[in-house]
Amino acid sequence: MRGDIAIVDADIGFGNGSGGDAFHPVILGCTVRISNDGFERIVRRAFALPIDLTHISLSLVSCGLTDGGAEVVARVRRGILDQLVTSRMTLAPAGDGRLRVTITYLRVGILAASWTLDYVLGAVNRLPGLRQSGPRSIDVDLVDLVHSRAVPVTVGAGVVAVTASASELVITMG
Repeated sequence: MRGDIAIVDADIGFGNGSGGDAFHPVILGCTVRISNDGFERIVRRAFALPIDLTHISLSLVSCGLTDGGAEVVARVRRGILDQLVTSRMTLAPAGDGRLRVTITYLRVGILAASWTLDYVLGAVNRLPGLRQSGPRSIDVDLVDLVHSRAVPVTVGAGVVAVTASASELVITMG
């Protein structure tokens, strides 16, 4: 793969476009391959988004793909607390076309602090394409994310399979 993201095995149909477009391409299925470097760039951009974390500041320290998921290390500041947060997560289909991100490990400095998780998950619910689906999980609607970022493509497919390794994330949509 030469870039950060490769879309392969694309199944594209033509729908009715708006504004008189006779042909409007719609992705009905594909395989998305994201390199570890590409994953890191995506996470860095996500951390740069304005998220309302009124009493807390969060900055990315490092991130990367792992076998079965990903690891993200961030610096969290709340009042006089200034600690590193390490989180590990699994990535899997949610069953409804979304990508489920489940936090399997969370450590703030030397503490396992659930307040940080509750605070961040609450803020995530206010972002397009993301919603809390359990006490430690977020469902990511990739179609909503693409549309909310004004990417000029229509996706008519959801997540059906996910494979993560230290080198790449593979998401099959159909």
